[in-house]
Amino acid sequence: MNKSHYFAELFESYQSEIDDLRYDSEGKNVLKSRLALKRSVFSDLMPMIGFSPEMVISVFHGSMVAHNPKLMQQVIQGSPEGELLAWQDVAPHVTFTPEMAPLVQIALKAPGGDEFMVIAAGLLYLSTSHAVDGVAQDVNVAVEADVPSENAEGDEDEDFDGEAPQGEDWLSDQGFDRRSPE
Repeated sequence: MNKSHYFAELFESYQSEIDDLRYDSEGKNVLKSRLALKRSVFSDLMPMIGFSPEMVISVFHGSMVAHNPKLMQQVIQGSPEGELLAWQDVAPHVTFTPEMAPLVQIALKAPGGDEFMVIAAGLLYLSTSHAVDGVAQDVNVAVEADVPSENAEGDEDEDFDGEAPQGEDWLSDQGFDRRSPE
């Protein structure tokens, strides 16, 4: 699949972001709850679209279907510094899940939102398309955002209070010896 240097690098960062969100320190799949948390603070993330768009685009993970692979191939061959299709040309060829509609509208109202949504569509397309003999194939299904890992018994992050274990307590929980007495 031909993609610009910009999209190649950004997609690698996007994949790393999704991998970071997917599992907790115990190896449990917590992607669904972490995406829900990011989606709940989406407006607060919007200032990052200019310097770290993959961190913001991750909120849309698994929520878009591209209906025109040829057009999407044009998208991923562009870059903000060069030629990038306009959102008005891309929008009719992608569908977001209904719960993402408010977030798409928030993004489009932000400065640079149109360009951000084109980049988002490109990354999401790359994350859900398959290359066969170098030609992108239309997947026509949104990716399930919560694919359980083999050792996951469920999403235990639902009651997460925002505070992670700190310092020696966390290390001790991971099997390391304490340096100081309890």
